[in-house]
Amino acid sequence: MPAYVIADTQITDHKTYDDYKRQVAPQIAKFGGRFLVRGGNHVVFEGSWRPHRLVVIEFPTMEAITAWYNSAEYAPLLALRQPAATDHLVAVEGTEGSAVERERSTDAQPPDAADPLRRASPACAGR
Repeated sequence: MPAYVIADTQITDHKTYDDYKRQVAPQIAKFGGRFLVRGGNHVVFEGSWRPHRLVVIEFPTMEAITAWYNSAEYAPLLALRQPAATDHLVAVEGTEGSAVERERSTDAQPPDAADPLRRASPACAGR
């Protein structure tokens, strides 16, 4: 089941944090993760929370998040990031039928089965 890292980051050293951002994406990808949100505009609809920079990273499983965060490869990047920003990070499990699950089921099907617009109808066969 997919899982997500949600981070609220207040950057205090932009130069160092930019260095971290350049290096972290390949580490995340190595553990099957991908960025869904990386600092875009946001709107608070309820409550008093005032996030700074929001990041959402999707991983295939909660175990993949834990393996990434605790890995020897990520440790130097964590040490680079922490003095450059104040962060609040949480990991949360997704639900069945999430985007990752849909991608996996689509990847397992032939292209015509995955895309109803590409299926040939009997009337159009041979055209």
